Amino acid sequence: MPVITEITAELLLVSDQFSDTQTPRSPGLHLSDIISDLGRKLGYLETYDNDDLNVRESRFSLGFIWENFVATQMRDTTIAYSNGVIFRPPELTIDGIHMSPDAFDLAMPGLREYKCTAKSMGREIGSEKFWMWWTQIQAYCHGMGVNEAILQVMFLNGNWSDRAGAHQRAWKAVFADHELLENWTMLMNHRRTMKSG
Repeated sequence: MPVITEITAELLLVSDQFSDTQTPRSPGLHLSDIISDLGRKLGYLETYDNDDLNVRESRFSLGFIWENFVATQMRDTTIAYSNGVIFRPPELTIDGIHMSPDAFDLAMPGLREYKCTAKSMGREIGSEKFWMWWTQIQAYCHGMGVNEAILQVMFLNGNWSDRAGAHQRAWKAVFADHELLENWTMLMNHRRTMKSG
């Protein structure tokens, strides 16, 4: 029988490193940086401050891997079967902020965004639990000059209570021009606080 001794697991990767392996991002400020910072300050970003580094990074890494794989497959499959009506737009830069929308639908016309989450689908999609998603989608709509968007979500754990497992759901949103402008103004105002802080 071999001698087996438990050792401390080294964190070979941390969650921030995963985004570096995807499509290269332009240097500078990205929309996700602003929304994450603002979401944290407003209490919308789920944090795990009480967990040790291993638990926290493992949770974030697993979430990133799942969202990247499932959401990418959902997007790419939709694009493949759309006969050119849906496509992946290039990175946008508006007011110095870089954005990478998932897909654009020429038939709508509007944005398509794909998410994969362990969050419960039992909450209303318009609740604060999903504030960061809608803030991102409105910013993308502003940047692309459209008012409509479809959000398609894979809820990995359903509603967490009925053991139903994974569910896909989708919503179409139509934003007023003033809503998109107010959202963008909020993000630009927060960007200024990030630069000064």
